[in-house]
Amino acid sequence: MVYCTLAENVEDKSGRWSSGKAGVAFCDYAVNEILRLLSPQNEVIYFEGENKRVLAPKDIAILVRSHKQSELYQTGLVEAGIPAVVSSRVSVFHTIECWEILVLLRAIAAPTDLSKLKSAMTFSWFNFSGNDLIAIWENEDLLSDWLARMNQYHAFWLEQGLFSMMNRFILDEKILLNIAERPFAERSIANVYQLIELIQEQESAENYGVGQVLQWLQKMYSQEVVAGGTELLLESDEDAVQIVTMHGAKGLEYPVVFCPYLWYSSGMLSAEKYQITAHENGKNLIDLGSDVFQERKELADYDQKAEELRLLYVALTRAKVRCYTMWGDVKKHTAVRDSFESALGYLLFEEGACDWQVQNTTFDSLAQDNPIHHCVIDENVEREPFIKKESTTELTSLHPSSRSLKTAWQMTSFSGLSSLTDYEYEQKRVSVVKSEGRTCLLYTSDAADDVSKV
Repeated sequence: MVYCTLAENVEDKSGRWSSGKAGVAFCDYAVNEILRLLSPQNEVIYFEGENKRVLAPKDIAILVRSHKQSELYQTGLVEAGIPAVVSSRVSVFHTIECWEILVLLRAIAAPTDLSKLKSAMTFSWFNFSGNDLIAIWENEDLLSDWLARMNQYHAFWLEQGLFSMMNRFILDEKILLNIAERPFAERSIANVYQLIELIQEQESAENYGVGQVLQWLQKMYSQEVVAGGTELLLESDEDAVQIVTMHGAKGLEYPVVFCPYLWYSSGMLSAEKYQITAHENGKNLIDLGSDVFQERKELADYDQKAEELRLLYVALTRAKVRCYTMWGDVKKHTAVRDSFESALGYLLFEEGACDWQVQNTTFDSLAQDNPIHHCVIDENVEREPFIKKESTTELTSLHPSSRSLKTAWQMTSFSGLSSLTDYEYEQKRVSVVKSEGRTCLLYTSDAADDVSKV
């Protein structure tokens, strides 16, 4: 166990941290530590029973609480050159790609509307700078060309459907090349194609027109809860740091685990004045202001703290070799409790809030009697770029199979049989005969000796 603590905040009169600054400081530390662990200049050896190998990115997991927190860590890792993948249950309709497709489809649905076209041209699919956009919008020929293309896509949508139109649009406008230049290109491309398929399914199932597709997509983007089957598709995680929610980590184990948010506890319940959800007599209920509202609020608060303790246990027991646990003296905010009210604060400091010196002494005493290392985070450490070890495996071709690929049998539809012939005669007859216990179709043209068996 490694306890990583933030020193006293000299920029604040109370010496305490805000949740936002603490989160960023812990992210910077985690990225730097992962860089150190994966450095090819100082390889860390991981032992699996009798086998040993170099520690790889896939051996490291970061446990977070929310999608927003996972984005912070994925961004930090990718900027440092470390491959990272997020295991998330977030709906694809709640991504930036969904908003971009919605803006684009609005422009294609109204191809003569300049304002909608200009809105669509500003997002990253086209990779235009501000100067590029001004140059196009002030040039009548260039702008007319864009309007003409929007009209073509609109007509193609009406004739062939959204799926065909979007594939043609992506190909003609070189969208994939532009997305590939951005961070998280794999994630973005996967989201785009997943959204296109989901929209096409809805368009076909309900026989939607252009306007109905836009209304439905806007509704899906705005809804907080979306039906199952719309979760983000998994990214390639062959060798990448795993970013997982604490709930999603149940039952999983990793050699190295970072727990950067055990000091965090939501303060939304304590600030609620009008509506709370409580568990009473074996049932969940919503109290909108009854006479026992305060009692139920206290009960709900107790249940939340119990759940925080359970999550704390899950997080701290996921590591096979080393677990990094972060602690910071974080002050209360509207949506965040005081860190001493978190599950980790409750276990470490029974007497409640204390100054930084007492906190430091507590961690040092833990390190004396247990396999625990205590370190104070240095915020001024510069990141070294991650250098991925190049593969030395030579590519070799597979041996050709001895199995023959030739066959006299093939699968086809009944409608396909009408054109299944090499002969130039227009008059054809099909008859059904039985031969050697099998039913066969005989294709016969007007020529007497022109018979083929399917």
